[in-house]
Amino acid sequence: MFMETNESVVTMSAVRYMLGRSSYGVGSVCDFLRDNKDRLTESNKGVITRDILEHLEKFPDTPHKKDWIEIVNLLIPCRK
Repeated sequence: MFMETNESVVTMSAVRYMLGRSSYGVGSVCDFLRDNKDRLTESNKGVITRDILEHLEKFPDTPHKKDWIEIVNLLIPCRK
């Protein structure tokens, strides 16, 4: 079962908020994405992946970079 619209919006907002932050909250958002990846629509996955990749391109030394790359690879498994 996919996320309801509000849940999708909150999830994508949490990702955007946490990008670039050095906080335990990043781990919580990443854990949530891992636990709920099958509930995300392809559109959700595309937006989240795009946001992460754009952020990493602008800020290559961002905190928690390893975690964000792991999420991109989880949501888009064929990406190398």
